[in-house]
Amino acid sequence: FIIFPSFTGSSSIDLQNDIISHYILRLAFCPSEEERRWFITNELELFRYRFQVLTKSEQLNYLNDSSSNIKQFYELVTDEEKKHYKESLISSIIIKGLTNPSTIAKSFDSTTYFRVRFQHVPDLVRKRSCFLAHGYAYVSDNDIISFVLQHFRMNISYQMTCSSKKYEFIQQMDTRIELILKMLRKKRIHGTHTTMHTFNENEQTETITFDMLNGLSKRSFPLCMRYLHEQMIQQHHLKHLGRLQYRLFLKGIGLSLDECMKFFRHEFVTNGSMNPAQFEREHVYNIRHAYGQEGKHTSYTPYSCMKIIQDPSPGVNEHHGCPYRHWDIQTLKQRLTNNYDVNEETTNEIIDKTKHHHYQIACQVFFEYQHKVKNYGIGINHPNQYFNESRKLLTGSTTNQNAINNSMPQNTSQI
Repeated sequence: FIIFPSFTGSSSIDLQNDIISHYILRLAFCPSEEERRWFITNELELFRYRFQVLTKSEQLNYLNDSSSNIKQFYELVTDEEKKHYKESLISSIIIKGLTNPSTIAKSFDSTTYFRVRFQHVPDLVRKRSCFLAHGYAYVSDNDIISFVLQHFRMNISYQMTCSSKKYEFIQQMDTRIELILKMLRKKRIHGTHTTMHTFNENEQTETITFDMLNGLSKRSFPLCMRYLHEQMIQQHHLKHLGRLQYRLFLKGIGLSLDECMKFFRHEFVTNGSMNPAQFEREHVYNIRHAYGQEGKHTSYTPYSCMKIIQDPSPGVNEHHGCPYRHWDIQTLKQRLTNNYDVNEETTNEIIDKTKHHHYQIACQVFFEYQHKVKNYGIGINHPNQYFNESRKLLTGSTTNQNAINNSMPQNTSQI
């Protein structure tokens, strides 16, 4: 647990409340692996936010603080070493999208670099966002959050596992504690964790059918789902995680089981190379299962932004995930400009939000550009929420007067 005085208040009571609430919640969500994963995911997001709003000097103070137990895992790169690896370090800057020579030189001169073991920054290595030499990664101060988060994740995961082993003993100490912990877990179950943003049928002008999806995807789908739909249409196939992510989204917008079945059969069999028997054998059960018609008859909810962001990155020929989180900067920039006709100013704003790990804010910028509004202020946290808000705007049923008053000039390019 890391204390950030800027967020815990000025009084000792505020600080105490922050600490106590953390450990109580840690205890409440330590029993099962799924609960531990949920708690760790949200603690990481809170930590990320608190760390990123610190100044560079405050971040460095945290890294140098012996109580954080992180100082032993990195070394500051000296000016001599920085000069020695200048060309390689500049190459990593270019990969991130900077191409202007003066901007690159200015960025390099003002950047502090850290040397860490490469296994401590797997996401940077995967995206080639750092220079590697002799088993070490050279990480800029703009990317050090990846190293800090990895360290924080390892620590809190270990501590949560230790807490789970002592949970039974704690239960026996005082039954009142167990009642409080159960209440907290119940709050999560009935709170935002399983909230499903479904398409409001009262606002629908007609039932959604599978042949409407092409048009809807261009007008009202978030980028993650629009890309999945495009890949489905182009390749007539999606791999497992992509199918699951997209199928639940379609369910959430109001596509019926029958229409969903028609859509997948149309793409896999009619337009694709799969024979009907193979489709029946490999896909019918899974589609029905997602709609709660097979197995335990559980009606599964569409994935939230947080789950999509935290899920495993897509591999070869996989298309699931969050574009702002899982695409490299150059790919994102190219697709926004070439595939989706986003203007340069908006593209740069989206790229800036993405570089600072504000993936959901980047999604909101895309939403506002797509719908020609600004300062809409909805706070995107779910793909189905994105869709619902889009339909409200396009059908004129929105009550967000601020967004309407601040409408952008119409752009001739259609997204």
